[in-house]
Amino acid sequence: MNLEAFCELLRANSADDLAKRFLQATSVAAFATSLDYEGFQKRVRERIHPVDGVAIVGSGNWHFSLNPDKLFRPFGSYSDIDVAIISHERYLALWEEMRSLHRRRFYYLSFEDKGKLRRNGENVYCGFISPTWIPFRNPAAKLEHKRTLNDLCDASVAYRPVRMMFFKNLVEAIDYYGRGFNIAKRRLL
Repeated sequence: MNLEAFCELLRANSADDLAKRFLQATSVAAFATSLDYEGFQKRVRERIHPVDGVAIVGSGNWHFSLNPDKLFRPFGSYSDIDVAIISHERYLALWEEMRSLHRRRFYYLSFEDKGKLRRNGENVYCGFISPTWIPFRNPAAKLEHKRTLNDLCDASVAYRPVRMMFFKNLVEAIDYYGRGFNIAKRRLL
């Protein structure tokens, strides 16, 4: 897809429709074929349980970045692989881990770390979380997450860094990525 075609998609569709379409796509920019993408999704599902959905997001899916600082930069060798995991159970487990830390250690955190934890709490309220946001995380859990990301960072993704966020459900993922599409749509005006 070229930039002109992408901009036309932005103009012609609602942000939520675009987010849903791309989250459920069977073909993405990061993989030459849909079979390659399906293989990547299968490898993610083998490492993370239970999972309701796996999608590459960002420029690795929709071909162009929606990040306001990199707006419409095409997917390329400098790009990372962002993965959205839809898993109510994993989302709740990570949220409980963050809340537990908050209850036990909040007053021991630096002012900066307290601010990050509050901001990440807002993100959790919006239905998404990343294990990397949890300060003082159990070393075994932190290592396991890094190991999973490292295992996925292979030849199939040209050894690009893999990043991952967990969503409570598809509705929250559509809402989150729909915001990015809305920002991009406003930039076209």
